[in-house]
Amino acid sequence: MPPPKNPCAGVNPKAVNFVSANYKAAQAAAASINTTTANILGLSGNESDWGGSPIAQTYNNYFGLTYPYPGNNGQYASPNGITYSIYPSPGFPNSAMGFARGRQGRRVAALPAISPETFAWALTAPPMAFNSLNGTFQAYVDAIGTARAAINCVFGHN
Repeated sequence: MPPPKNPCAGVNPKAVNFVSANYKAAQAAAASINTTTANILGLSGNESDWGGSPIAQTYNNYFGLTYPYPGNNGQYASPNGITYSIYPSPGFPNSAMGFARGRQGRRVAALPAISPETFAWALTAPPMAFNSLNGTFQAYVDAIGTARAAINCVFGHN
């Protein structure tokens, strides 16, 4: 009989650490807008490079939320001309709830389905897209798949 399959084999280690650290907060944000924890973790993982981006590290903004967004306590004018929201510590829970309480969270909450594709479509389709740059839809779907794999690795389910 072959050995049992390792659920962590091939899973991005940054994603595993990110999921381990932020699962409970992502679960609360997801429940508040009727989506999955993997969707929240995938979106934020993509936007923050799994928690390693400068805006996540310095300004506690794990979702790339522009200013103003609910719950922020300041703004950061980036060199690229975009003004982002700054969140108080602990950053992930506060920025996750900011996302959930903002217009994009309300848009996701109104969806009848919560598949990765439906979630990504809600965030990338006009009008008022969260991010409509070419390739963003697929990047979100792929990051949600990575988050699902990391959840399975850490918790044995997704």
